[in-house]
Amino acid sequence: MPVANQRCVMSGADVEVYLSQVHDGSVSSGFRALYEERLLLDVTLLIEEHHFQAHKALLATQSDYLRVMFTADMRERDPH
Repeated sequence: MPVANQRCVMSGADVEVYLSQVHDGSVSSGFRALYEERLLLDVTLLIEEHHFQAHKALLATQSDYLRVMFTADMRERDPH
């Protein structure tokens, strides 16, 4: 079980960073299980006439555009 820890400085704050391939896989499989069980889905994307439920947190990690849309004061952030 490869685990490494690193000490780094981010924005002047002392931060501990732990890297683990096991944890990375666990997070990924955890989100997949939540999605498959239709749990904690907090956003619905509308693409043409198709609706897709998803997790904002997961989408935000993969898209700078969506991260900004979900966190900034944009009208798209909240449901209409």
